[in-house]
Amino acid sequence: MNSYMSLNDSNEEDYVHMVSREKRLRFRDPALNFFVRDVVRAVHFYTDLLGFTETFRTPKDGIPVHVEMRLGQFLLAVTSVDAALADHGLVLNPGPQSAELIVWTDDTDEAYVALVEKGVVSLSAPHDFRQSHRVAWVADPEGNPIHIEGPLRRKE
Repeated sequence: MNSYMSLNDSNEEDYVHMVSREKRLRFRDPALNFFVRDVVRAVHFYTDLLGFTETFRTPKDGIPVHVEMRLGQFLLAVTSVDAALADHGLVLNPGPQSAELIVWTDDTDEAYVALVEKGVVSLSAPHDFRQSHRVAWVADPEGNPIHIEGPLRRKE
């Protein structure tokens, strides 16, 4: 366990079991961590604009180097690039994004407009997708794509 992650209590049935040649491996409680240059700015985006709830931070006082947040059952963490190097020797160079965070909403257009009005960068305006969903993309403060998805708008 690294110095950033909080402990999650889980029952035995929450584990995914895998068998290796040497011993049985168990994995549980997946989470996503973005390595960022500005933890405070990222936390503001996810809590104030997308509705995540902060559940853990270190250090507790001062500028955090790692913060965990939940939205429903999903755990998202943000960790300072500098702390990853100092604490773990991880040499990270955040570059072109190759993943996205998907958030579901009841009204894609309304959510998109509200975020853009608050200064969030638009990557793709709302549009219909495969005749079944309404989708749009914005960027978090580090440029990570946030995919907003909801039902098609009803024709009036």
